[in-house]
Amino acid sequence: MKNTLLILTALLAEASPIIKFYKLRQDKKFKSLYCNGGYNVKLLVTGVGFKNTQLSINKYLSDNKISYQNFIINIGSAGATPDSGEIGELFYINKITDDKSGKYFFPDILYKHNMKESSLTTVQEHAIEGKSNCSGLFDMEASAIWQSFKTKISAHKMIFLKIISDHLDIQYFDRLGFEKLVTKLIENKLLKITNFLDTLKTISLNDVPLIQKHENLLLNKIILNLRLTESQKIKLLQLSENNKYFNKNIHKLVFEYSNIKANDKHHRNKTFKQICELLST
Repeated sequence: MKNTLLILTALLAEASPIIKFYKLRQDKKFKSLYCNGGYNVKLLVTGVGFKNTQLSINKYLSDNKISYQNFIINIGSAGATPDSGEIGELFYINKITDDKSGKYFFPDILYKHNMKESSLTTVQEHAIEGKSNCSGLFDMEASAIWQSFKTKISAHKMIFLKIISDHLDIQYFDRLGFEKLVTKLIENKLLKITNFLDTLKTISLNDVPLIQKHENLLLNKIILNLRLTESQKIKLLQLSENNKYFNKNIHKLVFEYSNIKANDKHHRNKTFKQICELLST
C-alpha cells in the first residue's frame, strides 16, 4: 500500500502548480483542502502566519487521522539574505528555529535527494524586518507545522522544502505581483519536487523504536557527562536514530566518548562536534 502525502502551503499561489499536476479537487466542505485519492495526495492551504497555520491544521485534524503511512510536506516560498542563495533556488530544510521562543527543531533527513540544504527561521508577521544581518531562510509557517504534528507523526516523516522568493525585501512587492512570482518559481522546480514526492509514496519505514535499551543508557551517559544543551541532546538522539535506520552499531560508534567529562563549554562543544561528525559519516 502506498504512503499518503499531505502537502501544506501557505498560499494558493504556491499550491496551484501542485494542484494542477496531481489533478487535485477542492473538498466540498473544507474549501482549503484539495484531494485526489488516486494519487494518494492531499493538499492543505493554511493561510499565512503562525496562527492561521495552526488553525487550519487543527481544523484538518478534527476530521482526519494521521497514520504511520502519512508524510507531511511543507512546500513554499521563503525570504533569504542575499548570501544564503539566489531567487528561485530550492532548499531542503535541515533545521527550524522558532524566532519567538528560540526553540530549535531538527527534521530528520533520511531520504536521498539532489537539493541544497539550509536552516530556516520562522518569524511572526512583520517580524522579518531587521533580519538582514542574519543568515539562512525565513518563513512564517514551518515552526507552527512542526509543533502541530510533532506528537502525531515521526520527525523523519515531516519534510520542509523552500524556494527563495525574495531577499527580505517583500515589502516592495504588491500582493498580486508576489503571488505570480511564487507560482512561477514553484512551476520552475515542479519536476524536481514531484519526482521527490513520488519516491516518498513507496518508501517503507515503520515507527518501531530503533534505539535499544543499552544504547539509550550509553547516549544518556554521554549527555550527562558532557552536560549537553537541550538542542545538542535532540541532535545527538536524532543522529543516532538516523544511523540505526542504516543498521549501524551506535554502541560501537560512540562508546569511546562515554567516559569523557566536559571541563568547560569549549571542551563540551568540541567533543560534541566530534561525535556529530562521526555519526554523520
